Amino acid sequence: MAVLEDVTNVLKGILSDHPAVEETLTMILSSPLLGRETISAALGELSEHLIAKAIGGARIARGNRGFDLIGPSEERIEVKSRQIGRWGDTLQFNFSKHTEQAHTVYCIAWDNTEEGDRPSLRAAYRIDVPELLRRWGTPNQSSYAARTNLGLLKKAFA
Repeated sequence: MAVLEDVTNVLKGILSDHPAVEETLTMILSSPLLGRETISAALGELSEHLIAKAIGGARIARGNRGFDLIGPSEERIEVKSRQIGRWGDTLQFNFSKHTEQAHTVYCIAWDNTEEGDRPSLRAAYRIDVPELLRRWGTPNQSSYAARTNLGLLKKAFA
């Protein structure tokens, strides 16, 4: 498996087979009772399900620090889902020290600025943790193992 991989099209392919998901996200966004936190949580859950489906993995119980999924070969996988919003390429993906326990991370960026009120997947990247730490590691910080942003990820995959 590659150290760095753009998996955007793989995840978009899975989403295209499930149109009801986009309808549900649109409904959440248009609801007067639900807000940004609700859609953020829904996109986070959806991101984990998409990655699990793409790799043949499984979600694990909540409360585990450092990874969200177990892959088919027992690899530990951390998924970070973010909404681009006003941040654009400065959108942050921060990984705690606990992420060092994982084998692979996925950074997924969602946006609804080009599609009206419908959230859509804009970018999804897979990075092995050793490569994440090599490129964007923050060894002098006590809180983070690594910090990167959408622009740096795009550049790495250009």
